[in-house]
Amino acid sequence: MTIICAYYDTEEQLVYLGSNSRSRRGGTIIPGDSSKWSFYGDWAMATTGGGLPSDLVEARREKFPQSPDAHEVVRFIRKSYEITGFGEKEDGAQDYNCSSILVHSSGKIFDVDGTLSLAEVNPGAFWALGSGMDYALGAAFVAKQRGYAAREMMQLALEAAIEIDTYSPGQPNILTKTVAA
Repeated sequence: MTIICAYYDTEEQLVYLGSNSRSRRGGTIIPGDSSKWSFYGDWAMATTGGGLPSDLVEARREKFPQSPDAHEVVRFIRKSYEITGFGEKEDGAQDYNCSSILVHSSGKIFDVDGTLSLAEVNPGAFWALGSGMDYALGAAFVAKQRGYAAREMMQLALEAAIEIDTYSPGQPNILTKTVAA
């Protein structure tokens, strides 16, 4: 699994995007350091559940919608998965065994669950997904309550997830996305 996080700092007009730097396949840590975030024009996207879901979207990069409508982006993701038969039926619903965070250049952050249900994250809220999610959310909550700056909050959240969650190996990786005026 992994840890992916997003937080919109309204004062700085930046969205902080975080992830662990490595991946795990079974019990083996895969070498390399990289971000889990990909950029598609006005959108940034990170996905949990291994590399395949991200690879399926990346393979259709040129068709990634630039509309500010997150539902249109989710329809694109669904089509990217369905082309290859990715996912499985569970209790009558299609489940893709992964989840994503979408961030638009407007600063809006969206949670996309394993069935591709879409929920907008409350403005000003720190959000995380993946196996280290609970640790990151807890650390971010404490950091925010203590008045830490956005970058420090993201750093602490990622460090907590990486330290405690064996499935989120590597180092903290923090990127920023400027919010369009």
